[in-house]
Amino acid sequence: MEELLGDTDTYSTQRIGQALVEAKKFNQDVRRVLRRSEKGKKLQYLLEEDPKIPKMKGLPKIHKPGVPLRPITSGIGSAPHRLAKHLAKPLSSSLGKISGTHLKNSTDLIDRLKAVDFKDKILVSADVISLFTHVPISGAINAVKEVLDYIDESDLPLNKRDYIKLIELCFNFGSFSFNQQEFRQHEGLPMGSPLSAVAASLFMETLEKDHYSKIIDNDSKWYRYVDDCLIVTHKDTNTDLLLQKLNEVHNKIQFTTEKEVDGSLPFLDTVIMRTDASVKFKCDFKRGLSFDGNTRLS
Repeated sequence: MEELLGDTDTYSTQRIGQALVEAKKFNQDVRRVLRRSEKGKKLQYLLEEDPKIPKMKGLPKIHKPGVPLRPITSGIGSAPHRLAKHLAKPLSSSLGKISGTHLKNSTDLIDRLKAVDFKDKILVSADVISLFTHVPISGAINAVKEVLDYIDESDLPLNKRDYIKLIELCFNFGSFSFNQQEFRQHEGLPMGSPLSAVAASLFMETLEKDHYSKIIDNDSKWYRYVDDCLIVTHKDTNTDLLLQKLNEVHNKIQFTTEKEVDGSLPFLDTVIMRTDASVKFKCDFKRGLSFDGNTRLS
């Protein structure tokens, strides 16, 4: 964890007590926005009057070589958490509107793959490295603005201008603690925020619409669950060249890829087993996960 937090491009230490100063300013700024409208005034109950400092921990990725840690921040009780959760709801229901690649869960994946012709095809997974901390806040805001074109303003908790302003305030709240030391995340989306996963997904949708869809050929398929992508492509595809082209799109959004082995590829909490005629699935117990048709466990 000390090695992860030593990444000065993403994190910096701050003096003890600064997180509570930031929380107080966050509440002041949010309250100023909410008081501009009657709908906003009704949301003031979402503010935490005695906010906690978000706490980070490391979750071992037991299915990865070397068992690296995934940084997870619990923001429950923090200044932005309840508000961010409320703001995320209309965005979550609009995932897939921009690019159509969004997977709801493993059941959605299975249903889509059953309709795919796998003749002369191979399976390739592409994982984004540290997606949340590499999504630029400006890019996430632009993605939110783009998806708002698909959402009626009456379905938002307040008008679009104030809604976007509140999201910006949530994105820019970066304080957290680890091992009795305070830190600030100054790049990417805040870890642990209920808004981060949906905003990162929307940002990926904009890249898919504008770039990735032009890299894979028309006969290929691309599906994604947050930072995990599945590509069904022609068996003669040069996957090294494909990876190179994907990584040239955005200097921060970088992929690693894994090809199928003997027609089999683990993805989400399943193992996809492909033949020329059909596709089958089984639980991936090596990942310590169980498949119940719902969202995968991290």
